[in-house]
Amino acid sequence: MEDLFDTINIRANMNPATLRDVLSLRMGSSVAGIIRSKVKDKRLAQMLDHFTQYAGSSPYGSPAVLCAIAHMQAADGVWYPMGGTRAVAEALMKLAAELGAAFKPASDVTSVQIEDGAVKGLVLANGDAAAYDSVISNMDSIRTYRELVGGEVGEHYARKDFEPACSGVVLYRMRRRPSSSPIHASPACARLWPMRPVQALPPRTKP
Repeated sequence: MEDLFDTINIRANMNPATLRDVLSLRMGSSVAGIIRSKVKDKRLAQMLDHFTQYAGSSPYGSPAVLCAIAHMQAADGVWYPMGGTRAVAEALMKLAAELGAAFKPASDVTSVQIEDGAVKGLVLANGDAAAYDSVISNMDSIRTYRELVGGEVGEHYARKDFEPACSGVVLYRMRRRPSSSPIHASPACARLWPMRPVQALPPRTKP
């Protein structure tokens, strides 16, 4: 496979069933638009917005297909790793090490080396250069281009005037003893948000 078009079979996809599925995606609508067309209570609508907010997206800018998040969680349940989210990173690190990956967590990266439009490696804070065939950045794409890539590519990206997509801040609290409260999360919206803050409903528990 060389590009996205290698995965598209236009002749096979031009059939009523596929076209019906495409139309059901409501590609011209947002999550907030679909919710408010079905839910008239503004407080309930705002609560349903949270399915995209905790992923860092605005319901007003997210495509309607992300309404499927609520369906998947309600139908299939929500799973969490034993040991918290850190356990996922530790498991991935263990697997990568078993496959031969080397980790350098104490190495601060200051820039990505770009030559002729291709990644050549990384420059570290101590001045050393490390050659790599490819680089994956888990940092926000805007900061990656502005702070790590820089140069003409970074300036070109900056001229597009993109804004970071951040709709919420998550605070983790650790308790010394179990809580009797059934509420696991309490989202609160900023004053600039279209609606006033609401309290989260307790999660549904099975008997």
